[in-house]
Amino acid sequence: MKKPLIASLLMFFVINLSVKAQNISEINIPYTKYVLDNGLTLIVHEDHKAPIVAVNVWYHVGSKNEKVGKTGFAHLFEHLMFNGSENFDDDYFQVMERVGATDLNGTTNNDRTNYFQNVPTSAVDLALWMESDRMGHLLGAVTQEKLDEQRGVVQNEKRQGENQPYAVANELITKGTYPAGHPYSWTVIGSMEDLDAASLDDVHEWFKTYYGAANAVLVVAGDITPEIAKEKVEKYFGDIPSGPPIAKFDTYISKMDQPKRQIAQDRVPQARIYKVWNVPEWGNEELAYLDLASDVLSAGKSSRLYKRLVYDEQIATDVAAYYSGGEIGSQFTIRATAKPGGNLNEVEKAIDEELQRFLNEGPTQTELDRVKTRHIAGFVRGIERIGGFGGKSDILAQSLVYGGDPERYKKYLGYVAYSTVDDIKSASNKWLDDGVYTLEINPFPKYTELPVGADRSKLPETGTPPDVSFPEVSKATLSNGLKVMLAQRSSVPLVNFNLLFDAGYASDQFGIPGTAGLAMSMLDEGTDKMNSLEISETLDELGATLGSGSNLDMSTVAMSALKDKIDQSLDLYTDVILNPSFPEAELERLRKERLAQIQREKSSPIQMGLRTFPGIIYGKDHAYGLPFSGTGYEETVVKISRDDLVKFHDTWFKPNNATLVVTGDISMDELLPKLESHFGEWEEGEVPVKNISEVNNTDKPVIYLMDKPGAPQSVIFAAELFPGRGVKNNLEIETMNDILGGTFTSRINMNLREDKHWSYGSQSVLIGARGQRPFVVFAMVQSDKTKESLAEVQREVAEYVSTNPATDDELNKIKLNNTLALPGNWETNGAVGGSIAQMVRYDLPDDYFDTYSSRVKNLSLDAVRNAAKETLDPNDLVWVVVGDKAQYQDKLKEFGYEIHEIDVDGNIIDEEIKAPETSETPKG
Repeated sequence: MKKPLIASLLMFFVINLSVKAQNISEINIPYTKYVLDNGLTLIVHEDHKAPIVAVNVWYHVGSKNEKVGKTGFAHLFEHLMFNGSENFDDDYFQVMERVGATDLNGTTNNDRTNYFQNVPTSAVDLALWMESDRMGHLLGAVTQEKLDEQRGVVQNEKRQGENQPYAVANELITKGTYPAGHPYSWTVIGSMEDLDAASLDDVHEWFKTYYGAANAVLVVAGDITPEIAKEKVEKYFGDIPSGPPIAKFDTYISKMDQPKRQIAQDRVPQARIYKVWNVPEWGNEELAYLDLASDVLSAGKSSRLYKRLVYDEQIATDVAAYYSGGEIGSQFTIRATAKPGGNLNEVEKAIDEELQRFLNEGPTQTELDRVKTRHIAGFVRGIERIGGFGGKSDILAQSLVYGGDPERYKKYLGYVAYSTVDDIKSASNKWLDDGVYTLEINPFPKYTELPVGADRSKLPETGTPPDVSFPEVSKATLSNGLKVMLAQRSSVPLVNFNLLFDAGYASDQFGIPGTAGLAMSMLDEGTDKMNSLEISETLDELGATLGSGSNLDMSTVAMSALKDKIDQSLDLYTDVILNPSFPEAELERLRKERLAQIQREKSSPIQMGLRTFPGIIYGKDHAYGLPFSGTGYEETVVKISRDDLVKFHDTWFKPNNATLVVTGDISMDELLPKLESHFGEWEEGEVPVKNISEVNNTDKPVIYLMDKPGAPQSVIFAAELFPGRGVKNNLEIETMNDILGGTFTSRINMNLREDKHWSYGSQSVLIGARGQRPFVVFAMVQSDKTKESLAEVQREVAEYVSTNPATDDELNKIKLNNTLALPGNWETNGAVGGSIAQMVRYDLPDDYFDTYSSRVKNLSLDAVRNAAKETLDPNDLVWVVVGDKAQYQDKLKEFGYEIHEIDVDGNIIDEEIKAPETSETPKG
């Protein structure tokens, strides 16, 4: 049948977004459905805006299909599906990275396991062959060795999750909200004991039971016709057995009939509370109403919980209300984090009072209209993409697997669009009035031990007994010198704006550390015309989004606007940019939030490293020597005044110091008059020149230890300084890094994850900077393999520049991936805008991305090898290890390196930890 264009339908819908009974019937994802003779369901969606095709397979099996004592099996099997099949017995990523696959992954939840990738049209047959081979021809390639390998990887993934702040909540909530034996009463990742017990026979039985063709839905979406897709799918999947019949629950909500409360401790800086209710299953009408209720309660600054807890009373640094949808039952959660040192009882009391007021009165009509618009605008933005999470292929698959109809999403949108105040109030009272599970997580106190204990050589005497392809970019310049770059794209009726200022965290060299970050966060907290809540409410009414921030070199203000609301959106955008008022009350509130953020960074292993190693490799006085989060330090944030923020704005916000990047559904002829009318009176001015001086790398390896007692994982950082992004052989340098540690199949990750299975994931990155940029290896490894992992990283780097340089095969794989992935990389307006922002930040030539593919294809192996030798020096590496030092400190002495212990601010807190004189540097 003839398929209407999605873009025109979306345009029609968005234009009518403000109509009371919104025309959600005009939202449509056209599709053709087939059911093969073996029971496989095929859904095809045509979208010819880019020469890519999404291949998305959903198997109707998740952790709820497991048995008590064999938890974590669905997720473990997902990992095994990437480790080779009978006719391609190698890592799945090996072949897909060579054909330019993007959005390539697999995920498991309670109800389904999915595998997806976007590929160029030239690789559709390959993707279908690969997916069909592991669906129909897997078991002969699953060995005990592979099972043991992926068991180790999954267990490290579990350790990595458990190493995050507040991670204890996941296990406690799962077990505390469902009765024992309920299909949702264990976590998706399972227990260590059950993973250890998984056998090869279990793997075979799981595959035979749940991975038949009749238990799967395949969605093919993108630059392909239904007829061609069906022909190919029948060719590759038609001979796969259907599999056996499967019993399943339809619903099993298990609403709690009485309140429950748990209290736990974690090594976190702030107390947090969770309130959880068991509510109806995915797709239920009342779940849609609860979805809207959650937005009324916490979406946006004017929402009820946020306004009271975070904005007005400032007793919490964050609050959220949300639902987690499940096929047989869902959960509604309210979560709030008390301010540092705050009273959690006070926070809970405020939540209970606001919730009760909501249950008594329901939402106002204005509130309901706002969250409806927000919900549907978010859906419109999601369906710009064909693949990935929330893309069109995902929506079609989810609608069929959970709802029995590829168009089931329309019914849910109808519930949203036509809901009334009484609907929301009635559903909320039915499900949120009782049966709540409450979890308190309190900071674990910092305890200390005496340096000397009791005499253990003998028992004490007893005394008296006592009583835890790149789009075309147009350029223009406004009358005041503001440069404009536009990529016109009309796939959806959205226009994105991103104003880039040459400032960034490096500009803090002219002020107080943390000023740039705090100033950019304050932009939307008030203008000369509007206060913070009015700005937030206006954004919701317009269906627009606004964000601001900084990186090392640039500060940015971004807005995404609906096409038919562009003038009103630009009014707000320019008001925020040109007339921020930096109100004192908002500054004090954000200062408290920023101080709380710094405390959270100091408790997260990765953030602990990212806060400290810049000061070590650059020096704390260097413009780049600040924490890479841009938050600054507690002692500096408390000093930042309103005058400092005004000075930052007056100094750097000049049209001649800025470039406006625009992407979306607008032409330059339409755009320029609008920009002149909004920005035309903005005056030019002088801007300071930042001094980003060069520094020398260390001349010997040094290890810095940061102690995190009880951590199940260590995070190993290795860093040295490389030339800036603008160096002539940058492409060779980036390619060299991709081979060493920049991709999933790179040497470092394949070594530590796939070979040793000591890590869930390890990699090397080049952090973007105009000046010298850091090359950083970071490896998250199990604590008892810290020394061995550090030795492996050191060996990989040393051999890469000596006895084991890059190979032709490795280079060709990177060439293929970096060129063939380009169409998928630029599918969305945001992705295109991000690439243009790179051109601005690094002063790249206009044809940089046009010629990128040819330059990659012409890379020579000698040039890549030379780039490695010119930049990498294993003796220049500075090491930072975050973890439980009791498990590895003595072992690290064996390297013979200089070792220091540092605190979370990077200050050395001991004398050098000497290595034994008789030790030898261990071999990798």
